[in-house]
Amino acid sequence: MEVSMLTRFEVEGFRNFSHRFTFNLTDVRDYRFNTSAIDEGIVSCGLIYGKNAVGKTNFSNALLDISANVGRRTFYSNKTNYLSAVDGVTSACFAYTFRFGNDEVAYRYEKTGITDYLRETVAVNGKIAFDYDHRAGKVLDGDLASIGADRLNWEFKSPGISVLAYVCNNIPFERAMPLFKLYTFARSMDAIGDAHMNDRNLVSTIAENVISNDLVSELQAFLNDFGIRERLTARETPSGDIALYFEKSRLIPFVENCSSGTVALLRLFNYFHATSVPSLLFVDEFDAFYHHDLAEKVVDYFKSQTGRQVLCASHNTDLFSNKILRPDCLFILSDHNIISAANATDRELREGHNLEKLYKAGEFDV
Repeated sequence: MEVSMLTRFEVEGFRNFSHRFTFNLTDVRDYRFNTSAIDEGIVSCGLIYGKNAVGKTNFSNALLDISANVGRRTFYSNKTNYLSAVDGVTSACFAYTFRFGNDEVAYRYEKTGITDYLRETVAVNGKIAFDYDHRAGKVLDGDLASIGADRLNWEFKSPGISVLAYVCNNIPFERAMPLFKLYTFARSMDAIGDAHMNDRNLVSTIAENVISNDLVSELQAFLNDFGIRERLTARETPSGDIALYFEKSRLIPFVENCSSGTVALLRLFNYFHATSVPSLLFVDEFDAFYHHDLAEKVVDYFKSQTGRQVLCASHNTDLFSNKILRPDCLFILSDHNIISAANATDRELREGHNLEKLYKAGEFDV
């Protein structure tokens, strides 16, 4: 399978990230354990730690800011205060680098708001495809012919529309394959937060998807694998609809009676089975969904998702362990950087080290 992954992310000027923060997913070591968390030299499963109020949710919002550029919904619960409040910050800059097979695609843009663009640049294998100035309304540099956009009429581009979206929606698919891979990847990035944790309408929608896609037995097996020993069945309701039930001595309606832990697993199942699988999934407030024992199983499940990337923000230091992951997949977010445990200490970390103990002792405070 061709690798399609984010390799590097930078943000500056967005909310609490007043200076540049660099998240490098290719700075990996030659550890011989938990190798399934690495795919083609790229972190495919990682945990992000940090003190309360350090900005883990803001980091998730920053990482998925690209979604707004490709016509997806934004993931902000609060869409105000887009820019950093630090004096002198007048725009936010985002830079993504992706690997698609043998191609490296870099996308950099500058904004003052969610859809208030200042500049966008895309480079494929180090060669600029376009560098567009939104204020001037023109392409400053780039080889538009390389992506089949040399005859594109820029007069029809509306304000609030990214150049990436405009190009990908107006040129032949075959002419700009790396660009379309970037566009598709960005549209498939997703996040799980706790905003809809107890939303029974969402649970009902997912249950309907499970039934319509004939995935009841798969959902039951999925829940059983995580220790929820329940039998599920789809039956007709008195009104003539088909609904999901727990199959006990009598039928118990699933939507109204599933626990918060089951809801968390249901949402996870929905992402990886009943809907299109996300290219990159960010799970914010990981601890809010899964208790300690279940969390370890969930991380193991994430590691098994070949060709996909999953990142989780967590407070659960039980998972800060070589038993679960490895030092180059455990990241610490502070008020001035984000760095892996492997790079946060001069100590040569080995499989036998108690990373949780070192973390609590301040070994990785940099």
